[in-house]
Amino acid sequence: MKTIRYLSVLFPLLLVGANTRADSTLEYLADANKSAGRQTHSVLIKSGKILIQAAEGSTQYNLLYQSAPETLFIIDHKKRSVQTLNEQQINSMAKTSETVQPLLQGFSKQLAQLDPQQRAKWQQMLGNSVSLDKISEAAKPPKSASLLDTGKKRTVSGISCKQINVLTDNVPSAELCLASQGNLHMNDNDYATFKSLFNFADKVVTSSRGLASQFGVNIPSFSLTDIDGIPVAINDLNKNGNGNISLQRLSGAAIADEKMQVPQDYKSEAFALFK
Repeated sequence: MKTIRYLSVLFPLLLVGANTRADSTLEYLADANKSAGRQTHSVLIKSGKILIQAAEGSTQYNLLYQSAPETLFIIDHKKRSVQTLNEQQINSMAKTSETVQPLLQGFSKQLAQLDPQQRAKWQQMLGNSVSLDKISEAAKPPKSASLLDTGKKRTVSGISCKQINVLTDNVPSAELCLASQGNLHMNDNDYATFKSLFNFADKVVTSSRGLASQFGVNIPSFSLTDIDGIPVAINDLNKNGNGNISLQRLSGAAIADEKMQVPQDYKSEAFALFK
């Protein structure tokens, strides 16, 4: 299940832009959870690559994206391993979703017909790794999602941005503050790299959205390519409030080439969506 959560990580971390220098480091604060409090994360941009450090709020994981060819590397520093997600894996996920999702939906409909005693027996057989409640959600239609331009303006770390609300079933579920390329003083190459990442992430979530929902992972149904600008702040309006982020600092200091590479001595692991 850990790998599929990287899909959720992509949403809050497709965040902020850069200044007009060749290399850029972006620091922002994110609310990981109530126990951990606010945590600082960094996004590094250099030569068509984006490095997201401390993915999932842990220094164990980094995400490295390269725009040519479009590839996402999931780096696990604790295991000294790397998983690779590219066009081939995306197509494979789409085929798996088409095959498995109808089966899960049929199973969820059968679960709805079980009495409490039968349901408890099935849950005991499956163990704690599989929740019947989450699988039962498969029978429900997916929630609709859309973007609404509120017309409001605000400033985040001195950068002007416009507020866009994410509506889930026509109810606001998140607030995005989007800054334009001009307001961020972002050079064309960096902006093109971010748009490439948006496009790549959109392919990933589209191919895995249906399958992910069967396991309790809700991925917004709007297209990331619909986002006009770069989010510099996100306010999660859900009760858990774990998705709040805000840009804190932009730096144009030079980034070493080796930092934007997968460590050569890390072992390669097959990409597993539900690992």
